[in-house]
Amino acid sequence: MATTIRRAFSSATRALIEFIWEGTKSHPKYEDLLKEKIKKNQKLSGVDKVKFAGDPHTSDKDKELRASGQIFQGQARLTSVHVYANGTVEYSKTSFNSAQE
Repeated sequence: MATTIRRAFSSATRALIEFIWEGTKSHPKYEDLLKEKIKKNQKLSGVDKVKFAGDPHTSDKDKELRASGQIFQGQARLTSVHVYANGTVEYSKTSFNSAQE
């Protein structure tokens, strides 16, 4: 049976962001890393939901520990994201990486 954990984040400058962890417990460290990046990316100003898929992991191609997810505004998926334990955040769409401060 899959586990889904929902957590919310809000600030004066951003709308409520819902964090969903599918199939695992929440990992606040990765949420916090991504929250800081979202605050500094004008292309992500309307984000209201982030869905992470499973636990942080590595792969044969990428040995760095990371959480993988998707970023949404409403029902629209804006981009996929890898949030690394070392603080690096990489979006699947280049324009989101370019907009990052």
